[in-house]
Amino acid sequence: PDLYPFIRWIKDGELPLDNDLTRKVIREADFYVLNESGVLCRLNEVKSTGKKQVEELFVRARRCVPDKFKRLVCSLYHDSPFAGAHLGRSKTYERISRQFFWHDMYRYVAVYVKTCFICQRVKDGPDIATAPLGSLPVTHPWDMLCLDTWGPLPISEQGNKYVLTVIDAYSKWCNAIPMPNKKAETIARALYTHGFNLGIPNRIHHDQGKEYCNEILAKLAELHSIDDTKTSAYHPQGNAIAERIHRFFGNAISAYVREDQRNWDDFCPAICRAYNDAFN
Repeated sequence: PDLYPFIRWIKDGELPLDNDLTRKVIREADFYVLNESGVLCRLNEVKSTGKKQVEELFVRARRCVPDKFKRLVCSLYHDSPFAGAHLGRSKTYERISRQFFWHDMYRYVAVYVKTCFICQRVKDGPDIATAPLGSLPVTHPWDMLCLDTWGPLPISEQGNKYVLTVIDAYSKWCNAIPMPNKKAETIARALYTHGFNLGIPNRIHHDQGKEYCNEILAKLAELHSIDDTKTSAYHPQGNAIAERIHRFFGNAISAYVREDQRNWDDFCPAICRAYNDAFN
């Protein structure tokens, strides 16, 4: 119904009886033609860059798709292993738009790709529906401490197996605290003894591990009036400040540790001092 008035106008010069539709046909008629097979096509100018990097304009005729064939076209250019391979929204739209046209095509293709069952099952990327994520602004030193646990590591001569990293989100000041385990009591004691040695922060930020999400740490935060925030599940980028420091510590400790690797915790204080003294 939305395409036939253009075909009638091009073939017979007849306009529809509806005034709004008539105005639309007259306004857009120059963009439509019938190809040699009698299929309605939409004309658009396309820029082409040749070997000499000179842009040239040429007109492309794209076949207009009736409503009942839109899903079929999307299936051919998204689901097919030869033409689609379940590519994302933008790539699928670009390939379809080379040959076909319909109004509001980008939105239709975006919904088709987003609701594709196979994409939801096998992909782990931006096409999966996710909750909106935000940032955690900090305004001054000790406004927020980012916590993370590194390990398990080889058991040291002092019986340590894990490292609690505490990083100030504003200044990037860091402390690495060796621990024998990552039980809630151990985490709370390490925080109270070493993590808060420069003062009580306004907030602590960490992932959703059991060593952080428990009554003991919640009581510690409540006792000192500390806000407790968490990253979203399975999203380590939400605590990237703490995650990034682990690579530095791994490389630094590897440069000094013995062959049996059982003295790694001896170097944590020195490496922390070197890191905190460096420009961030």
